[in-house]
Amino acid sequence: MICQISFGQTLDEKLVKGKIRLDSVGVNGINILNLTNGKTTQTNNAGEGFYLFSEG
Repeated sequence: MICQISFGQTLDEKLVKGKIRLDSVGVNGINILNLTNGKTTQTNNAGEGFYLFSEG
Protein backbone atom coordinates (compact mmCIF):
# COMPACT_ATOMS: atom_id res chain seq x y z
CA MET A 1 0.00 0.00 0.00
CA ILE A 2 1.31 3.45 -0.91
CA CYS A 3 -0.06 6.69 0.51
CA GLN A 4 0.80 10.12 -0.92
CA ILE A 5 0.00 13.25 1.07
CA SER A 6 0.24 16.93 0.11
CA PHE A 7 -0.69 19.99 2.14
CA GLY A 8 -2.53 23.24 1.41
CA GLN A 9 -3.17 25.94 3.97
CA THR A 10 -6.06 28.28 4.86
CA LEU A 11 -6.22 30.75 7.75
CA ASP A 12 -6.97 28.32 10.59
CA GLU A 13 -7.13 24.99 8.81
CA LYS A 14 -5.02 22.79 6.59
CA LEU A 15 -6.34 20.97 3.54
CA VAL A 16 -4.68 17.60 3.18
CA LYS A 17 -4.94 15.72 -0.09
CA GLY A 18 -4.05 12.05 0.05
CA LYS A 19 -4.06 9.15 -2.39
CA ILE A 20 -4.32 5.47 -1.50
CA ARG A 21 -3.01 2.93 -4.01
CA LEU A 22 -3.37 -0.83 -3.64
CA ASP A 23 -2.36 -3.53 -6.10
CA SER A 24 -4.96 -6.12 -5.18
CA VAL A 25 -8.19 -4.26 -4.29
CA GLY A 26 -10.19 -1.24 -5.43
CA VAL A 27 -9.61 2.09 -3.74
CA ASN A 28 -13.07 3.64 -4.24
CA GLY A 29 -15.04 4.32 -1.08
CA ILE A 30 -12.32 3.65 1.50
CA ASN A 31 -13.32 5.37 4.75
CA ILE A 32 -10.78 7.68 6.37
CA LEU A 33 -11.34 8.64 10.03
CA ASN A 34 -9.72 11.55 11.87
CA LEU A 35 -9.32 10.09 15.35
CA THR A 36 -8.92 13.54 16.94
CA ASN A 37 -12.19 15.14 15.81
CA GLY A 38 -14.17 12.10 14.64
CA LYS A 39 -14.73 13.45 11.10
CA THR A 40 -14.72 10.99 8.21
CA THR A 41 -14.34 11.13 4.45
CA GLN A 42 -14.14 8.60 1.62
CA THR A 43 -11.79 8.15 -1.29
CA ASN A 44 -13.01 8.67 -4.85
CA ASN A 45 -12.56 6.28 -7.81
CA ALA A 46 -8.89 7.27 -8.10
CA GLY A 47 -8.22 6.62 -4.40
CA GLU A 48 -7.96 10.34 -3.65
CA GLY A 49 -9.41 12.05 -0.62
CA PHE A 50 -9.41 15.61 0.71
CA TYR A 51 -9.36 16.31 4.42
CA LEU A 52 -9.73 19.65 6.23
CA PHE A 53 -8.02 19.74 9.63
CA SER A 54 -7.71 22.44 12.26
CA GLU A 55 -4.32 22.99 13.83
CA GLY A 56 -4.06 22.26 17.48
